[in-house]
Amino acid sequence: MPSDLPLAGNRGRVYSVHEVNRQGGESEMAARVTRKEFLRASGAVAGGVLTGGMLAAAAEVLSARLASAASTLSPTTLTPGSGAQQICVDTPLTIAFNQAPRLGASGRIRVVRADGTVVDTIDLSATTQTKVIGTATTPFNFHPVIVTGNSAAIFLHQALAYGQSYHVLVDPGVFLDSSGQPFAGISDPNAWRFQTKPAAPRAGTTTLTVAADGTGDFCTVQGAIDFVPAGNTQRVHIQVKPGTYTEIVYVGSTRTMITVLGLDRAGTVVQYANNNTFNGAVTGNNRALFGVDAADFALQTITLHNTTPEGGSQAEAFRGSAQRIMLDRVTLRSRQDTLRLQGAAFVTNSYLEGDVDFTWGNGGVFFNACEIRALHRTVSSSTDIFAQIRNGQSNHGNVYLNCQLTGPNLTSADTVFLARIDPTRFPFSQVVYLSCAMNPRVAAAGWQLNNATTAPNVQFWEHRSTDLSGKLLNVSGRASFSRQITDAQAAQWSSPTFVLGWTPPATAP
Repeated sequence: MPSDLPLAGNRGRVYSVHEVNRQGGESEMAARVTRKEFLRASGAVAGGVLTGGMLAAAAEVLSARLASAASTLSPTTLTPGSGAQQICVDTPLTIAFNQAPRLGASGRIRVVRADGTVVDTIDLSATTQTKVIGTATTPFNFHPVIVTGNSAAIFLHQALAYGQSYHVLVDPGVFLDSSGQPFAGISDPNAWRFQTKPAAPRAGTTTLTVAADGTGDFCTVQGAIDFVPAGNTQRVHIQVKPGTYTEIVYVGSTRTMITVLGLDRAGTVVQYANNNTFNGAVTGNNRALFGVDAADFALQTITLHNTTPEGGSQAEAFRGSAQRIMLDRVTLRSRQDTLRLQGAAFVTNSYLEGDVDFTWGNGGVFFNACEIRALHRTVSSSTDIFAQIRNGQSNHGNVYLNCQLTGPNLTSADTVFLARIDPTRFPFSQVVYLSCAMNPRVAAAGWQLNNATTAPNVQFWEHRSTDLSGKLLNVSGRASFSRQITDAQAAQWSSPTFVLGWTPPATAP
C-alpha cells in the first residue's frame, strides 16, 4: 500500500483526490481534502484502512461531496426564517438563492420535529408525487418543489402540528447550479429551525384570514377551508389577503356555507398548472385549480388562474358541483374548459377567458353582466367555442344576460361559436343569450352541432344581440336549429330565480 494513503499514523496529511482515484480506477480531480474530510465522506471508521472496492466507493462519495462544495449556488434567505415563531401550520417553505437554481433528480427534503421524528419527506427520485387535498377521496398529483426565478418553494404533504418546533434538512443534489453542480444542502439541524403557532383559531370562528406572508390564521386557502368543520351550518368568511397562492384548492361536500373573499381582486391570485393530463386519469373532478362540491359556496373579488398552457388539455380554473354557488366579481383565467358548473350557480360582474368550451357543464347557470373573452388559438385550430352545456330535460342550462363576448386579440382567421353540442348525446342542451354584445369574429351561423345537422330539442336562443358598440346584429344568417325569442320570453328568462330555482342575494353573502 502506498505511504500516501490515509493510514492511522498520517493524521496531518492532506490527500488529493487524484491520489485516491489512482487506487480506485476513477477519473482524476484536482481538489484536495484532509484525512478527516475523506473519512467523513467515505463513512470509514477513523483510523481504518481502505483497500480495493472500499477505496473506490469512498472516492465516489468524496467526489460527489467535493462537486457540491464547488457549486456556486448558495441560499440567501430561508422562509420561514431560522428561529421564527408563530408560523402557520400550512406554511410553504422557500429558499431564495443567489442565482436561479435547477431542480435535481434525487435527494430528499425532510422536516423533522424537535424530538427527532421525521414528519414529512419529499424524495425527488420518486416519479409521482401525490397528496390528499381537503376531504377528497382520491389523492392529487402535485409539484412538491416549484422553482421560480431565484427561489424554490417547497410544498409539504400535509399541515404541521400546532405548538411544535421543526427543522428542515436538504440533501446534496436536490438543487443544482447553472453548471449542474449540486448545492451542498442543509445538514445542520440548527440552520433552518422554526416554531408553529401555539394553537388553532378558536372553534366556531366565523372569520378567518389567509396571508401568504404568514400574518394571517393560515398561509393557504386550503388550510382555512380545512379548518371549517364538517356539517358547518353558519357562514364562514375566509378573507384572503393580496398575494399569490400556488395551490390546488378543494372544498368537500361537507364544508358548506363558505365564502372565500379576496381583499384585492387583481392582487389576490390563486394559481396552479392543474389539468386533465396531470390529474384527470382517475376522475376529471381532480383536474380543476379550484373545485367545490359544497352547497352555498361563494367566491368573491379574487383571481383564479390555471396556468396550464394552451394545448395542455382540459384545465378548469373553477369547478362547482353543488347547489347555490355564487361567483361575484371574480376573474377566471385558463384556456380549455375554464369554468365548469354543475348543480345551480349564479355568476355576476365577473371576467373569464378561454378558448375551447370554456363555460360548460350540466347545471343551471345564470351569468349577469360578465365579460367572457375568447383567446386567439395557436394550437391545432383557430376555432373558439364559448359554451358546451350538457343539461338534461329536467333542468335549465346556461343563460347569459347583458354580457360582453369579447376577443380583442382574435385575428381575421379566427372563428368563434356561441355554443356547440352533440345532440345525439345531449339532446336538451340549452344556451340563451339575452342582450349580449358580441365580438365580430362570432360566426354568422352563431351555433354549431357536432355529429348532427338537426336538433329538435336543443334550445339555442338569442334576444337582441348587438355588436360591441351596442348596434343590433343582423342575425338572418343564424343556424336553422337556433331561435330568436320574443320580448316576453326574454323577460321570463331574465329572472335568475326562474332559471335557477333559487334567488341569489343582491351581494355575495
